[in-house]
Amino acid sequence: MTDSIQKAWDYLWSNLFYEKTSLFYDYRVSQEKDGLISTLPCPEMVRRQIPNPCGWGIGMEDSVINNAMMLDTVVSRYLVTKDQALKPYADKLFAGLKLCATVSERSGFIVRSVSPFDGVSHYINSSRDQYTHWIYSAYRFYDSGLSDREQKEDVKNILVSVAKRMEADVTEENDFQLLREDGKIGIVQKMWGQLGAHEYLRLPMFYAAAFKISGDDHWKKMYLSYRDEATVHSEKIDYEKIGGVYPVLQMQYSLALLFDAEDDEIYKSKYRNLMKRASAHYHRQAVLYSKELCKPEHKNDFCYQYRDWRYMPAKFDGYIGQMPYYNPNQCSLEENQSFYPVRNVGDAAAIGALCGDAPDDVISSVTNLCDRIDFDNHYSSAPLNLINAFWLLKEIKKGDMRKKSQEILRK
Repeated sequence: MTDSIQKAWDYLWSNLFYEKTSLFYDYRVSQEKDGLISTLPCPEMVRRQIPNPCGWGIGMEDSVINNAMMLDTVVSRYLVTKDQALKPYADKLFAGLKLCATVSERSGFIVRSVSPFDGVSHYINSSRDQYTHWIYSAYRFYDSGLSDREQKEDVKNILVSVAKRMEADVTEENDFQLLREDGKIGIVQKMWGQLGAHEYLRLPMFYAAAFKISGDDHWKKMYLSYRDEATVHSEKIDYEKIGGVYPVLQMQYSLALLFDAEDDEIYKSKYRNLMKRASAHYHRQAVLYSKELCKPEHKNDFCYQYRDWRYMPAKFDGYIGQMPYYNPNQCSLEENQSFYPVRNVGDAAAIGALCGDAPDDVISSVTNLCDRIDFDNHYSSAPLNLINAFWLLKEIKKGDMRKKSQEILRK
């Protein structure tokens, strides 16, 4: 492990993780003690769904994604090092994920984050992305060697509760949407129907995970009822038309889980081919993105300081499900180069790693970019994506070494 990867790890745990909720929040606003926490909305604001029911732009939008990605990182790091000292980290991360999956009175509803002030308050509009990350990381955690009996039971129960929620909500009458916590249609929760090619495998993935962990054939039947059509749509994907890298990473999560859960060799081959297509495309992207960001003129781009959302202008996105959605604008994408560009390198590298590809130039693209970040003056959660990719790539490398050793022994 390089010094910069360790610094990224230390930065994230020291600045974005909150012990009382066991959750990673989205960014730090200041370097002062509890600066992050003091600027998050109070429980009364959350109760009133201010500034919007998704919690966009306030620092507690993506705790599930953050925790899930870090849990996946810990699993990979453990599989590489067999370091038992990683167990407490996994326990904390899963505790946060369990909180987000059980705090709602609506069974099977996974909230985005939970208020650090009371450990209960949360926004009512989740997202397809949160569920994808939660389910993939829990699926990996289940058989990682880091989960104990109680945690395995929790994973099973939550996966089944999510599958039941999907079966109840995702109907033609509801426009195939996972409903908000208040039972109304929200946003970014559509699970079937008119979707992007990269989104069709999410619902089958959720059912397959519930079947694989619980053994209940009902969930296998639900998975199979969506499998064929979802695969046909997925094979039409055009990477040049997808905005950002993270949607493809989430598709790769679906493919990786389905490849593992599927018994039919024809469909295993289809999933594998889709993963290879993504890996080939984003291998190039990881290297090119990193090469550009490592140029001297970008040195200060990683020091963008996030501002208190309460004093930022908010864009009105309209009424959805009879509720107003105001989105605080931290900045334009051009102004803040410390988040998505950094995140894209990690996500592009992880896409290849999930397919079993770990070329040296991709590993260098991750470590070289991490070397450029001054963590004393960085504020976003994007380094999490870099260390996730680093340990995924290391896991694949170790697997390759094991295979080579076995081949030598056979000879």
